[in-house]
Amino acid sequence: MRFRSKRAGGQQPQDADTQLAAQLVRLGGLDARQVESVRDLMATDQLDFAAAALRLGVADRPAIEAARASGEQYLAPGDDRVDAALIAAFTANDSYLDGIRVIRARLLQRAATASDRIAGFAIIAFDMDDDLAVLGGNLAILMARSGSNTLLIDLDGDRASAIDLFADAPAAGHCGSVEAIPGLSLLRLSADRLRDDTRSIVELSSDWPADGGRLLALLHHDADRSAIATASLLRDMQGVVLLLRRDVTEYAAVRAQIDALDASGVTIEGCVIL
Repeated sequence: MRFRSKRAGGQQPQDADTQLAAQLVRLGGLDARQVESVRDLMATDQLDFAAAALRLGVADRPAIEAARASGEQYLAPGDDRVDAALIAAFTANDSYLDGIRVIRARLLQRAATASDRIAGFAIIAFDMDDDLAVLGGNLAILMARSGSNTLLIDLDGDRASAIDLFADAPAAGHCGSVEAIPGLSLLRLSADRLRDDTRSIVELSSDWPADGGRLLALLHHDADRSAIATASLLRDMQGVVLLLRRDVTEYAAVRAQIDALDASGVTIEGCVIL
C-alpha cells in the first residue's frame, strides 16, 4: 500500500454538490463513472448534482435525501483548529485518503469482533519523521467520522506528533476532546510515564469514558525501547499496523517486533510501505 508522504496543502471548499456526490459514493449509491456522467450533465444542462442524477436515473429521490441526511460536515479551508496536513478534516475527495480508508475498514472489522469495552489499535512506525503523525491523524479523523468514538494516543512526545496537528492538543498526561471533529479525543502520554509504568496502553487509557469506543495509539520504533517492551505496552490491543520506509527499514528490526507481538497475542493487521 502506497501513500503520499508529504503534507497536503490547503484544500478546496466542499460545496453542496461535491458533498452530496461523496456521500452517495460512500453509501454505495453511485460509482466513480456514474459521478463523472452526472457532472457532465451538470455542465451541459446547468443542473445541480441531485437534478442531474435524477435525470440520468442513477439515483432516486430517497437515496439522495438519505445521503443529504448523513452528510459529513467538512472544515472550511484555512480553519486553523486543524492542520492542513489532516486532509480528512477538509475533504473526502483526495487519493491519499483511499489507502487510509482501507486501513480503517480492516481495523473496524476487527473491532466488530472484539468483546472488550474498548477496542485498541496501534501503528508502529519504523524510520519515519512526520509521516506517522499525518497518517495517524487522518486515520483517527476517519475513524471518528465512521461513528466510532475515537481516542488518539501519542506515545512519543519528543517526536513529530499527530496531536500537535490539532489546536486542542492537551498537555502530557491529559485527555481532551477535539471541538472541530465530533467523536475524537486526544491523549498525550510522556515517555517518562511509559518507562515507569508497567500497565498496557489500554489500561493507561481506562479513564476514557467511551464504551464501544476505539483507541488508536501511535508510536515510533525506538532502539532504546526493546521489541518486547513495545509489545508489552500493546498487549491488550486488537491489532497493530506497521509503517515501514522502503529501502531503509531493516528486516531484522521488523522481524523482532513481529515476533514480540506474536508472543503477546497481538494481531498484525498489515504493513504500509512508504
